[in-house]
Amino acid sequence: MLVLTEYLEEVRPCYAPDGLMFFLNERGGRVTGSYLNARSGEFRIAAGLPRELQPRRR
Repeated sequence: MLVLTEYLEEVRPCYAPDGLMFFLNERGGRVTGSYLNARSGEFRIAAGLPRELQPRRR
């Protein structure tokens, strides 16, 4: 809970402070499925995990 409080008080106001979205991307926009796929791919590669490991959509 402390991490979310810190995010809401210190990080979130730096990006689109009047917006309604809770989590934002680096540009202050909506976090989309393609954004999550791209970011998770970067983390997967950096961690040396197999390509088959990808986020799942429901």
